Amino acid sequence: MIAVLNYRLLEVYNADVSGRIYLSISTSSVFDKKTCSALMIYLRHQPSYPLNLFVDHLWYFSGFQPDYRRERMLPHGGTDLIINLDQIPKRLYDRDHLQNEQIFRCSWISGQQTRYILFDAQMNSALMGVRFRADGLYPFLQIPLEEFTDRVLESELIFGAQARALFEQLLTVSSPQEKFSILENFLQTRLPQETRPIHTIRRALAIWNRNQRLLSQRELAGELGISQKHLINLFKRHVGVTPKAMERLTRFQCVLRRLEQSQTLAWPLLAQHCGYYDQAHFIKEFQNFAGLTPTTYLTEKGEYLNFMPDDPLSTG
Repeated sequence: MIAVLNYRLLEVYNADVSGRIYLSISTSSVFDKKTCSALMIYLRHQPSYPLNLFVDHLWYFSGFQPDYRRERMLPHGGTDLIINLDQIPKRLYDRDHLQNEQIFRCSWISGQQTRYILFDAQMNSALMGVRFRADGLYPFLQIPLEEFTDRVLESELIFGAQARALFEQLLTVSSPQEKFSILENFLQTRLPQETRPIHTIRRALAIWNRNQRLLSQRELAGELGISQKHLINLFKRHVGVTPKAMERLTRFQCVLRRLEQSQTLAWPLLAQHCGYYDQAHFIKEFQNFAGLTPTTYLTEKGEYLNFMPDDPLSTG
C-alpha cells in the first residue's frame, strides 16, 4: 500500500486494481503512525513566500517497495537537491555502460538534464528533496547553471560543510513535517534578501506554455525585446541550457502531462497540441529525452510523472 500525503488536500481514494490505497491528508490532519509505517509514504510540501518563487515543491518518501532494479528519471526542465535519509549508498548508472556508476551517500544536486538518468531502486528507501523551478537553483548558488547541465554532483562540493550539517540535522528528527521545516529553513538562509526571478526568463517560459507553434530563438528574443545573444546568455547562466533546449524540454513535458490526463490521444493530435512539426518530429524528440518510443512509454510508465521503472525483477 502507498500513502500519498498532499498537504493541501483531504481526500481518500479507493484501492486501485493492484490493491494499493492512495490517501491525501492535510497538514493539520492526524493520521495513525502505526498504520502508515507499513505503507510507502509520499508527501509534497509547498514552501512559503518567497521560496515558492524559486522552488516548485519539497518532497519526501519512505518505505519504497519497487519491483524493479533501476529507476529512470526523465528530464523535467528543473533541477533537484536530493537527500538520502536511509544512508544506504545510491548508484547513478551510465546510460550506455551500466557497469560504470557513481556512488552518492548523503545528498546530491542534479542539474538541468537533457536526457534521462538511471538510479538504482532500493527496497525500503527513504529520500527527500527539493524540486527547483527552471531558473530556481541559481539564486541559492550564484554559480552559472550551465556548469551543472547533464551532471549530478555531491552537495558538499557546492554547499561545503553546510550540506553535511543539513544532512545530519535531518537525521535527528523523525517526522516528515519537522524535516520539511529544517529543509525550508536551510533554503531560506541560502536565498539572498530581495531576490526575485529574472522577469525575461519567466516571460519566455510563459510564452512557450501558451504558444503551440515553434519559435526560433530570434523570434523569441524579438518578442521579449532583447538581443538573441543576451537571451542565450541569460538562459545558460540562470537555467543551464539555451532557450532552444528549454523550449524542447517544455514540449516534452507538455506531452507527459497530456498522457497523464488521457492515454487514448492520437499521436498526430498530441504532437500538434504540444507544438511539434509533425508526428515524426514528436517521436524523434521523445526518444531523445526518454530513451524509448511514446508507445513503449505508455506501456511501461510508472505511477509518478517523470519517473519510470527500469529493469523489472523477475516474477517467475
